[in-house]
Amino acid sequence: MRGDVQPLYADPQLECMPLADLVRIAEGKLVESSVIVRAARSSLYRERWTAAGVIPADITSYAALRKLPYTNGRDLRQAESQYAPEEIVCSEHVRLWISTSGTTGASKWIPRSDRDLADNRQTGKRYVYLAHGGSRFRPGQEATFGLAAPAPFVTDSSAVTGSIDGMLLEIPGETIALNYTEAQDALFFALRRRPSNFAAFPSVAMRMAEGVAELAPAAARERLAESRSLQNLLAVLMTKVRKVRPRDLVPFRHCVFAGEPLDPYRPAIRQAYGVEPFEVYSFSEFLGVMGDCAAHDGVHLWIDYCLPEIIPQSEIEQEEGQPGYIPQAIPLWEAEAGQRGEFVVTNFADAFPLVRYRTADLIELVSRQPCACGRTHPRIRVLHRTDDIVNLGLVRFSIFELQKRLSVLPGLGRWQLWIERQDYKPKAILKVEESDPRQDSQVWKEKVLQEFLSLDAIKLGLDNHLIAEPEVQIVATIEERRTQSGKLRKVVYAADIRPGGS
Repeated sequence: MRGDVQPLYADPQLECMPLADLVRIAEGKLVESSVIVRAARSSLYRERWTAAGVIPADITSYAALRKLPYTNGRDLRQAESQYAPEEIVCSEHVRLWISTSGTTGASKWIPRSDRDLADNRQTGKRYVYLAHGGSRFRPGQEATFGLAAPAPFVTDSSAVTGSIDGMLLEIPGETIALNYTEAQDALFFALRRRPSNFAAFPSVAMRMAEGVAELAPAAARERLAESRSLQNLLAVLMTKVRKVRPRDLVPFRHCVFAGEPLDPYRPAIRQAYGVEPFEVYSFSEFLGVMGDCAAHDGVHLWIDYCLPEIIPQSEIEQEEGQPGYIPQAIPLWEAEAGQRGEFVVTNFADAFPLVRYRTADLIELVSRQPCACGRTHPRIRVLHRTDDIVNLGLVRFSIFELQKRLSVLPGLGRWQLWIERQDYKPKAILKVEESDPRQDSQVWKEKVLQEFLSLDAIKLGLDNHLIAEPEVQIVATIEERRTQSGKLRKVVYAADIRPGGS
């Protein structure tokens, strides 16, 4: 925490309570909310729990919860394709349905009840204090500039939920919501509304900053041609002296970013927008808003709203190499700092509770010790996906889709995809073994690159300037990056590689 920032809390008792007491509150909610009994009615859980011999009323603690089988996004998609929506829902009072983007498969539809919206509002209120200090933020009295990503990258389900919730409650306030493909025009419109707050995806925010720098000189000259005022002349001269940034046009007071990890973009955003950026982590299936504080030492995970677990990487790799193996999760509140693995969550939602839900997000436990801000909830860092989905920020595609494209190339040897960074943008490097030394390496490289670039997600990412140009490298031998079970890694995230590690 900076010395001039005094932490403020929406609920100091619950935000700063000892971790052990928070876990007891969460375990108590297993019973108080009847979440397991209600979830057992849903077609998502009913049959597999019956097959496992689960008696819902007996699940009254975390130890008992561990007897339940995992669920995941594939299970939810399958249930939604086989059963009517009312057989998925666990409440008779649904207010809102939201959809996932479908970037990792068919869209999933998630119901929300009034009680769910109220809980979401409470975690949102915590986040206001977490990132903005509470007293310096005037909810309902400030305009917010919300910049959405173009389809089909992500959905803004949390933003939609919050906006509708605000309208239902008749909360005053103003939101300027636009697609980032209209970003430059949107920014000039925002100039006249003077919004205090900015909400966006990190890569989209930086693409807008790049666009401002590209278009500002021409825009300044156009305004000077329309009106030869001293102010417009100075604007033209300024664009000749230095690059124009969003900070020169709109003095935002608060900036919040979500949808992808903020860390690679944080310094660039700070420079472009002249304000301290804050991170939010959420996903459509989950209920609630989690984020970092002014210490920027991980995302605070609200233990009183869920029971979080982590499946260690070693368990995930054993599952990959041993068909039928069920990986063992450990409670996040007992994991060691630095532990990496898949995030598993159970929450207490009304309309659609998650029970031992495997998110396919790889996380790292930053710490379970109290934060510098005084909050005692564990802090995590979200890294990337653990499943077959390749994560290039907002650009995502299946590794099997890439395999299918490359399989049309006769004589293709082994290959491996490395995900690195070029400045702040994700960069994919496809390393391919040269299978036939008699063929022209440059021609072969071009063929491989064209197949890679034919992926729809890659084309969209390049067209929207969200990723760096992919690269193909012909190598004599693929580097031996393997799982603990000895399986060659198809995707290697450079950020995961530590000195002496694999």
